[in-house]
Amino acid sequence: MNAEFSVATWFNVGLLQLVAAAAVVAAVAASTTRHRVAWSALAVAVFLLSLDEKISIHEALPELLGMNQGSMLTHEWLVPGIIIALIALAVLTVLMRPLPRIVIIGLLISMAVYGAGAVGVELLSGLAVRTLEIEHPLRQLMPVWEWIEESLEMLGCVLALVVIVRHLERVGIVDVQRWRRTAETPATPEGAAGVDGRRS
Repeated sequence: MNAEFSVATWFNVGLLQLVAAAAVVAAVAASTTRHRVAWSALAVAVFLLSLDEKISIHEALPELLGMNQGSMLTHEWLVPGIIIALIALAVLTVLMRPLPRIVIIGLLISMAVYGAGAVGVELLSGLAVRTLEIEHPLRQLMPVWEWIEESLEMLGCVLALVVIVRHLERVGIVDVQRWRRTAETPATPEGAAGVDGRRS
């Protein structure tokens, strides 16, 4: 599931780019410079994350930093990866302060869910691979680890997308209820009789 050309990876990339696109819409519609900066920073961060999801830049970090491969109890990339993620999270948290509290909380929750999969599950699966015999039940469950990891990442993306769309709905940029009414209204066939008996 976590291979670069798998359906799950492409689906995650698509979700991340949808989140970035929604943040761009929020930035364009923002009424103040501080709000535009906040949404733009989020859009850039998520877009870069989608690139990393596709080409796995994080896996090249240990080699770039001269770290010895196989010397740790889990994946070496987690060390620089977590440091970069924490720095990015700190910067985003500061930049997002002008946004409504409900938006900030929602985005932080979605980031935590995404991080639980991208970092937490990777750390545990790395420990299993490095420290357990290949016949160990936890090693045999590696496909399950991958399923949990990808599912948490997808859930984090969906939560972030919902938070942003709800914000756009509250500020009047999108009308979800109107979309639903339009989708539920059956189209009248051309030439069919209307309610008053006349043909359209």
